[in-house]
Amino acid sequence: MDVSILNKKISEAIRATEELIQFLHDSEISKWKNAYSDVLVLLEAGDAKGAIHLEKQNRQSGPGSMSDLILDNEKEFYALWGRQGKSISNIRLYIEYEADRKSVYS
Repeated sequence: MDVSILNKKISEAIRATEELIQFLHDSEISKWKNAYSDVLVLLEAGDAKGAIHLEKQNRQSGPGSMSDLILDNEKEFYALWGRQGKSISNIRLYIEYEADRKSVYS
């Protein structure tokens, strides 16, 4: 595994997670802001596997999940949330299969 590729993917995930956290902060959604802040801490520490595991713990669908949120700017929210999720998925796929998927910012 090429560590420089993994580090680039982690950097992208940090950026995507920071953007989502900022949106959640601005929208005053502290529960989910705090949950993704914990993921960010692991990413910044270089604990990619821990961040993947913790991100999976965040409810993606069903009662009480982020998909239940009703926001003024849902289009922006879903774009940010999707980018963040895909960036974490890109890390997982690289660690598990060395699949080098394109950047979420391409």
